[in-house]
Amino acid sequence: MRFRGEMVLVALWVCISFCAGFGVRALDAPKWDRPDLFVDGRRVMATHDAYAWLAGARGVGLGTGAPLARVVEVVSGVTGAEPESVGFWAPAVAGGLVSVVAALWALALGAPEAALCAGMLSSLASGYFLRSRLGYYDTDMATLLFPLAHCLLLAVWLSPWLRSPLTILTRRPDSDPDSEPPGPGWPFGIGATAVLLGGQWHHDIPNAYAVSFIISAGLVVLLGYPRYRTRLMLGLCIYGLAALHGMIGLALAAGLSVALLMRPQWELLATRRSALVAGFLLAVLVLAPPVLGLGGSVASKVQLYAKASAVDLWDASQREADGAQNASAPVYPDVVQSIIEAGNVTPSETIERMGVSTWAAVAGLAGFAVLVIVRPSALFLLPLAILSFFAMKFGSRFSMFGGPVVAIGLAVPLALWLAHGGGVRRRVLAGVVTTGIGLAALIPAVSGYADIPVASVLRPQHAQALERLEETPRHSVIWTWWDYGYATMFYGGRWTFADGARHTGRFLYPLARVLATPSPMQAAQIMRYSAIFRGEPWDKWDRMSAEDVRDFVDSLATQEIVPPIPVPRYLVVAWENLALASWITYFGSWDPVAGTGRHALCRMLRGDFSVDFETGILTMDGSSVRLATVDELTGEGRDYHSYGGGRLHLVINEPASQAFVMDDAAYHSMLVQLLITPPGEKGLEGSFRLVHEGFPFVRIYEGL
Repeated sequence: MRFRGEMVLVALWVCISFCAGFGVRALDAPKWDRPDLFVDGRRVMATHDAYAWLAGARGVGLGTGAPLARVVEVVSGVTGAEPESVGFWAPAVAGGLVSVVAALWALALGAPEAALCAGMLSSLASGYFLRSRLGYYDTDMATLLFPLAHCLLLAVWLSPWLRSPLTILTRRPDSDPDSEPPGPGWPFGIGATAVLLGGQWHHDIPNAYAVSFIISAGLVVLLGYPRYRTRLMLGLCIYGLAALHGMIGLALAAGLSVALLMRPQWELLATRRSALVAGFLLAVLVLAPPVLGLGGSVASKVQLYAKASAVDLWDASQREADGAQNASAPVYPDVVQSIIEAGNVTPSETIERMGVSTWAAVAGLAGFAVLVIVRPSALFLLPLAILSFFAMKFGSRFSMFGGPVVAIGLAVPLALWLAHGGGVRRRVLAGVVTTGIGLAALIPAVSGYADIPVASVLRPQHAQALERLEETPRHSVIWTWWDYGYATMFYGGRWTFADGARHTGRFLYPLARVLATPSPMQAAQIMRYSAIFRGEPWDKWDRMSAEDVRDFVDSLATQEIVPPIPVPRYLVVAWENLALASWITYFGSWDPVAGTGRHALCRMLRGDFSVDFETGILTMDGSSVRLATVDELTGEGRDYHSYGGGRLHLVINEPASQAFVMDDAAYHSMLVQLLITPPGEKGLEGSFRLVHEGFPFVRIYEGL
């Protein structure tokens, strides 16, 4: 009865943990009930990448057939819910599941009294919470949840057979466990789950499993009870084959497991050949493809996210490989520096994002250091903590991995200490204290989360315009800034030139030039030229010198060189692009010889400002500046004002309640002029034809 009561209590803690992870995210739902966050009654997503999987569920784009796309297909088909609704609510469900796994971690580490605290805090750490709010349907749901759950299974399997480092260092007597380690079915099952929840969800998840395998082997060899060490190593061989050696390894692991189950004497014989089993384990470990590629994968990530160079790394490696053939190949730009989530964060910000507050994070990290000593299986969580600290150099996204580490480190050691010696009173005290500390840390954080606004990645007018693309030929190619590539595929059902997966320097250079150039002829010819090479103009450019590439692209602004081609091409210009204009013009002005670009000035005006339309004087924050032009965009059209002497331009979008001030480079670019200027005034003949008018939010042009 006592055991049953404890299990009921643990189940209750787990349920409450899920409700906390899900419920705090669901508190944002009323904020989303605004007309500007819906398209024809369907929700707009909160992150660009969500549309990759929604488009994949439609059978469009690189997300087709991916697990996240299939989840949308299945759930939408079973429930009848719109795909957008599935993508909207799924992150909250994933957040709740992270809380559940963290609560089970507390149980596995011998501190069920800490389950509620660990569960509540784990998925609500700000680093992960901000990446798993409503509408954030992306791989972040899997990259934390799956490794965390996978390591939990390994910890549950191995923990009873590992000695504490304190016991070994102090040479205290330590009797072997009374029971035997489980048979081959357990390690095979863990390995099989790694196959189901592996690289198809995210290409870095196998790397996490490889690290877990290395940690497992180290723990067994160094801390495993000598009596059971060989048997555990044999189990690790089965696990490693199943998890990290593909379908062949899975089949071999299944065959070995069945053989050992059918012939128990074989397992007994193997345990007497410890050197042979150790050699087999070493071979399984070092020959596992994810382990073999781990060093290169980590090195490439370090180079990529370290942002040490303005040159795209893939392009750099290609130039190095092709150096003997073309030593003066063009230099392409690097996108990483322009991605907000890849921006560096300070050490204090990193620690704060790892928990619900700074003090909770510091206490949790200190507690985790103690926990690793008394519960060595907690070492499986160490890579997550290390990844979080990478945020200081690799970007804020990495801080999301530290939440469970901090939550478990805060709750479990304290519960173990308070409940030491057993007894109902001490265990109740441990549960009350840890839960109280968790609530004390969580309540202020939730109050702060309630003040965070919600925002979609595109306006409903933009999405409605993209839906018109379904009227274009099915083999059309849509040119839009890469951030909106996935959304274009979802709403328009058409492939784009670039998207969130195809945005290396080779894509950026032509795409940004189309949007940043002041020449319609140059923009149209770049689109034609790309179509000739099936969307890969660099196939030709990489065989040219950098000087020839620069001269050729520049000549397209003054000469009709590229002949018409019967491949439908469309260009989307949207008001949202103005917020990105500084980077678009940087990439669009890129010099492939010097490897440099120039940021144009394009800044949103925030706060109160006034404009004297008679004199062209802009006044803001007590200072004034003379403008060259002012464009007032309304639902009825454009009011244009020109003045002499100024160098800045002001564009006011009254329906959007926004205004941007910009320099000549930004103002005369296609991304601005094709959006705000009446098409007949811009000399587009032979270059573009307007096919959708969504002024002042979006326009779609057909490339001629």
